Amino acid sequence: VKLEDGRVVRAEEVVGKGKKGRVVVLLGDTGNSDEVGKGLGGKGCSVVVHEATFDKGNTEKAVAGGHSTGQMAGKFARAVKAEKLILTHFSMRHTTGERSEKEEKGGEKSLGVEDLVKEAEAEVDATVTKVFAASDFAEFAL
Repeated sequence: VKLEDGRVVRAEEVVGKGKKGRVVVLLGDTGNSDEVGKGLGGKGCSVVVHEATFDKGNTEKAVAGGHSTGQMAGKFARAVKAEKLILTHFSMRHTTGERSEKEEKGGEKSLGVEDLVKEAEAEVDATVTKVFAASDFAEFAL
């Protein structure tokens, strides 16, 4: 850039060393995330925050209501080569932790949030993607 007084300022004099940017994908109430995945063009992303309102046993119900399962979130994370997948938007029917054999809700065994994490983990390449469950006040480093 040439200044009014004639001095020339070069980018290397004022700009630091470049660093890789981050791509963050936030998906809520997502029955089908295919178009979002196409928009990323296979370049990969740093983190995907994806809802997992239902378990894979309720896939039809999830899609009909515009929601996803842990399994669907895992498949999306694998497709976009996400480094981290953070599951969120859990249904009230899910307990914290893993499946409760003792707890009965509506005549069915209740699933735990960790069960949804396991569903997602079964779909991702563990050498590429780490799966987490969001919770109130949780922090995740990019």
